[in-house]
Amino acid sequence: MKKFFAITGILVGIFALIGGILIAIGVLRGADGNFKLFGQLRFSYGTPDLVKSDLIMLEDFDRVDINARRAHVEVIKSDRNAVEYSVYSNQVKCEVKDKCFTFKEDSSIFTFWNRGKNRRNLDDTYIRVYVKSDDLSRLTVKSDLGDIHIEGITSYKMSADADLGNVVIENANVSNLIGKSDLGKFSFEGSCTQKMDVDVDTGSAYVSGDLSGDIVIDANMGDVKVTTCYNKDSYYLNSDCDMGSIRIHENGGEKLEQKSNMKIDCDMGSIDIYFVDKK
Repeated sequence: MKKFFAITGILVGIFALIGGILIAIGVLRGADGNFKLFGQLRFSYGTPDLVKSDLIMLEDFDRVDINARRAHVEVIKSDRNAVEYSVYSNQVKCEVKDKCFTFKEDSSIFTFWNRGKNRRNLDDTYIRVYVKSDDLSRLTVKSDLGDIHIEGITSYKMSADADLGNVVIENANVSNLIGKSDLGKFSFEGSCTQKMDVDVDTGSAYVSGDLSGDIVIDANMGDVKVTTCYNKDSYYLNSDCDMGSIRIHENGGEKLEQKSNMKIDCDMGSIDIYFVDKK
């Protein structure tokens, strides 16, 4: 069995080496920005062209699914359904199908960027989605490189995930929220009635508003600030801070009829929890 795995490992290494040589030859011989290896694996290199659209009107939808690789994303409440974008991408999928609006950038397995003077500028990129619906069933936004900004949206489920960028959600009404930022801050202001689950690796987390549902926040390196319009007795409070301080500020707040859970874990940073009167 060990001999089998050894032979398999050698073969995989050989194919990887051959693939690398073929890619290098293709680039040196002037292959275009997109090509397939062995007719299956798609690669791209260089700086893709800037794909820019005018304002595109959309039919009605009740779900939104955005997957951006290298762009700032904005989802904004509006009196119309529309989208406009400017992205460096070899392929863009932008459509409404089965009441779901989908925006997705290219899915090349590997992208080799031109590091010369013509390399792309992230400030040139954006995806702006205007939402007419007063009550989405689901909003999912993912950005590999870029900020996420959501404003004035009501949705039963909401998910915002930025690998390298900030997540800012304002004036939102959600039942279930999942927020994630690997390198950047996370900020939420609005109401969350069932559960909020926030995970921040390197950056701070700030949440405030009508937080009647369960709250779970996990921050590895950064401060956590929670401001709720309900009093301390409304929550089963569980907070833990490895390197930093925990401060509880009791300044008022209503009492929930049924207690919710509030679990905050911060490895390196301070935790501040404010219980205040509703404005």
